[in-house]
Amino acid sequence: MTFDSRGRIVTICVGLDRPVLTLMDPATLATLATYDLPPRSPRPGGGGAFSDFSGGGYFFLDERDRAVMPTTDRRLLTVAVGERGFTVESEVSVADAMPQGDGIVSALPDWTGRIWFVTQSGVVGVVDAQGTVRAKPTGERITDSFSVDETGGVFVVTNGALYRFDAGPAGAPAVTWRETYDNSGVQKPGQVSPGSGTTPTLMDGGLVAIADNAEHMQLAVFRRGRDVSGPRLVCEQPVFERGRGATDNSLIAAGRSLVVENNFGYASPASTQNGASTELGVERVDVDLQAGTCRSVWRSQERSSSVVPKLSLANGLVYAYVKEPHPDDAGGRCVARRAPLSRTGVGTVRLDESGGTLVDDGGLPLRSSVRFCVFGGGRVTAALDRRGRAELVGTTARGHRIRGIGPGTSTQAFRRRFAERRRVARGVFRSGRVLVHVRRRRVTWVAVVSPTISANRARLRTAIRNAGL
Repeated sequence: MTFDSRGRIVTICVGLDRPVLTLMDPATLATLATYDLPPRSPRPGGGGAFSDFSGGGYFFLDERDRAVMPTTDRRLLTVAVGERGFTVESEVSVADAMPQGDGIVSALPDWTGRIWFVTQSGVVGVVDAQGTVRAKPTGERITDSFSVDETGGVFVVTNGALYRFDAGPAGAPAVTWRETYDNSGVQKPGQVSPGSGTTPTLMDGGLVAIADNAEHMQLAVFRRGRDVSGPRLVCEQPVFERGRGATDNSLIAAGRSLVVENNFGYASPASTQNGASTELGVERVDVDLQAGTCRSVWRSQERSSSVVPKLSLANGLVYAYVKEPHPDDAGGRCVARRAPLSRTGVGTVRLDESGGTLVDDGGLPLRSSVRFCVFGGGRVTAALDRRGRAELVGTTARGHRIRGIGPGTSTQAFRRRFAERRRVARGVFRSGRVLVHVRRRRVTWVAVVSPTISANRARLRTAIRNAGL
């Protein structure tokens, strides 16, 4: 969404049949004018209607009130936004620079006026003022937009690496540097590809940041200059819970701070229907360039499913679209806020129950665990054994307690109530069939386990990992 010089909204509405360039009144949101872009058509490997952003998902508005956008028929189209509507000014075909069936993901200008573009198959291209098209294939899939800085750097993230491109002597894209990032190779629910889901975010101090695709997702910060002394990677900071973090939206950068939202569990609008929601979490990470470190400053328990968050520098507030699980239409998929926690499970989520019988809150294709939302925040997770039966049931919800101990209680209280305990993993203690995890002097989660694994440290650790705790 952009605003023209008259303050009107200029946006592209991506429908199931085609993208539509739209002019709207900023006060009433009434549609003032539309321009139909070429229709969408299925392409091999192109993704579904909610995961294919090529051919109009990204665009920009220049200083002359002209919208520049890629089209599904592999053109770069320039459309003037006038007093009463739209007028096509120019178009450039880039079809010869990309494979048949490929789609243009995004196009952006650099500081000299050249228009760069990237395609789903991994082509990085540039169009000069005369309309000459030059391109370089990376051989790695691209699903996100890219960023451009004032030094001529063009920053592109693929499923394999983060790149800096610059225009070479003849004007063609040239790789200045390439840095790989931690990638589990898994397309998590909430991402459109098995790689980073973020457009590279430029930061103060010559830095660029992305979210990686590690099992425990991290924010990774790099030095973006053409040449650097020492490692290009500055730091990595894990965010959200292990195995329950994913984002397909850009990071927010303000000075040396980053804000990221958790989209894990959002595969389509159906993921948040019938009272369901996605994993919780909006987190801030600060970067200390001199020390070469990152640290998490705070983590909100809000659930922000898919809309790109924004930060107001004027008031210091982050604005995000959030949706909590709704008790009236959750269909039994959310656990009560104060459900009983006992040695048999949490509420209706019971040990030794079949994963096929348990109802997952997002319909996620998880073979090793099943998860449930909790009214009021938190989650319940059941780790499944090889038979598909629950061998561990854990909770992060503050209202779930056993012997007076639950998430949020102090480690001092835990030690008093569970005097007989053994350490089974980092921060994890077992007392009989009860597991308690502590961090920073607080209990973060509590779980109960099946008798068959309670004394087996290796199986306990596997169940904890499978549950994402």
